[in-house]
Amino acid sequence: MNRPWRALTPLAACFITAVSAAQPAEALTEPAQPSYFSYGPRGLQFESPDGNNFLWFGMRLQTRYSNEAVTQDELPNQPTSTQTDFALNRGRLKLGGHLVSPALTVYTEYDFPSERLIDLRATYKFADALNLRVGQWKTEFNRERRDSSGEQQFAERSIVTPWFTIDRQQGAVFSGRLAAGSAIDSSYWAGWISGAGRGGSLSEADGLWFGRYQWNFLGELLG
Repeated sequence: MNRPWRALTPLAACFITAVSAAQPAEALTEPAQPSYFSYGPRGLQFESPDGNNFLWFGMRLQTRYSNEAVTQDELPNQPTSTQTDFALNRGRLKLGGHLVSPALTVYTEYDFPSERLIDLRATYKFADALNLRVGQWKTEFNRERRDSSGEQQFAERSIVTPWFTIDRQQGAVFSGRLAAGSAIDSSYWAGWISGAGRGGSLSEADGLWFGRYQWNFLGELLG
């Protein structure tokens, strides 16, 4: 009973092969679906197919452990007690990228141990020589305060600069780079900020005009 079916098997295989060869390649392969979510160097990423919308989400945790010998009010010949502390020094949730166009970049950062909104800013790049930033961020006053502590080495941190710390402010600042690559390669920042200090609002201060000029004498920007 099985012999007729065995004889038809090679014929069926040839028929299926011929039909497959007659079909166009487009009918055999489905179009690949775009990948909206991925994981990159900063964390979870989302990107629209046209590239005009791109967002990334990341987290930064910084813990601190200390073990200190307590000698105050100790009686002679008694063992010294120790005090141990382990705490979450920083716990930052970060969201950044660009919206609508690569020229419009956004960034926000929230510290959940202190329940504080650290950054919330938007920057539009009209050209290399003209950018506009509004929101709350670390004002570009001096390099040590501008750079993230997570990007600095121990020797780059200082305890002698609190009096020069403008830190995060609300406001609007124009910036840009002029004569790139030439002998007068320069960067500038100019605008208005609240002047209320960290955590302050626009209603808590009279405002502060801010300006900075930087000569890039090596013909390139600092990292």
